[in-house]
Amino acid sequence: KVEGVYQLQGGIERYLKAFPDGGFWRGKNFVFDKREAVSAADKDGDGGVIKKEKKKGKGKKVDADDDDLPAKCCVCQKKWDRYVGKKKCFTCGVPVLMCEKCMSLKPDKTPGMELKVRCPLCVEDNITVPASEVEFTDNGVKNKAGQGGPEKKRKAADSVLKWGGGHASNKKMARKMKRRLCQFGKECVRKDCMFIHPGRE
Repeated sequence: KVEGVYQLQGGIERYLKAFPDGGFWRGKNFVFDKREAVSAADKDGDGGVIKKEKKKGKGKKVDADDDDLPAKCCVCQKKWDRYVGKKKCFTCGVPVLMCEKCMSLKPDKTPGMELKVRCPLCVEDNITVPASEVEFTDNGVKNKAGQGGPEKKRKAADSVLKWGGGHASNKKMARKMKRRLCQFGKECVRKDCMFIHPGRE
């Protein structure tokens, strides 16, 4: 169980406006526009083209924020805090951070390297079943491996993030059809018919 989780009243953006120096905030706030992610030091965000880092000389001081950076590339564990390339965890589907160098190697598309593209939670829990093979049970709250059999000891993520609705599309269609009358009425013999059948028990 995770303890000590609090929600900021008014959100992170309002907090950063109230405390221009950042207050107790560390890291960046992901936003859904061209800014990509904003921080107390960079209000305009760091969206756009990835800029090459300048080599630091011996006399130059390294920024303290870079040392405290909790975000890392999911493949090489190098400090990295930009979400680019729309990379997702191979086993649970949540967005993961991948540095420019690792992105050029394409581990998510190279057979045998896919398990390197996992979020820290899936690595910690040793989740190995790909999100594409997960069979949904209990409305997606608890999942189990859909393939592989007992001879393969693999562990599936408890919940898988399906972008764009995924498994919910069938339920959405069923709800839509419940409002329409079946053209065959009570004579309809299909047990899986999604339409309304007035007069049928």
